[in-house]
Amino acid sequence: MAAEATEGTERQEPTVRVVEFTLGGERFAVHVTDVDNIEDPEGVTRIPRTGEAIEGVMDLRGEITAIIDPRVHLDVDAEPTTEEQQVLVLDQSKDKQKLGFRVDRIHGVENYPESAVEDTEDFPELDSTGVQRQAIRAIIRGPSEESDFEPIGLVDADEIVRLSRQGRGAGR
Repeated sequence: MAAEATEGTERQEPTVRVVEFTLGGERFAVHVTDVDNIEDPEGVTRIPRTGEAIEGVMDLRGEITAIIDPRVHLDVDAEPTTEEQQVLVLDQSKDKQKLGFRVDRIHGVENYPESAVEDTEDFPELDSTGVQRQAIRAIIRGPSEESDFEPIGLVDADEIVRLSRQGRGAGR
């Protein structure tokens, strides 16, 4: 990460700070600046005639918060509800409506060097419909014990919100 020190100064590669989470056994992340807070998904009420990605709403400290299931746009299989599931409440300062993504498990906040973040064009195995590619901003080369790296999809939170409002999914 850090370049060799010259004359007492140390040059460090810029980093990307993300919140890592799991959906259906796959690793994803969002920029830490996209996240307002993390909550338990208690009391989510389904709303009739909404898109597949809109799971419902919940009362979050007196504010109605829409809950989105990002699996719909990432073409990830649904997992049974577990106690580890949490809601990433998004920082949507340009929008008055609070929003959250329900995720299976949060791994924490991680820093990666910018050199570990690659364009999705370098990963042709991303879905053929284009929806998943549209919802993934980049791929992070995360550490792995089994291979050279574990791909972590850097999610474009704004794009998932936009697709959810349009009622579009990955064609499952």
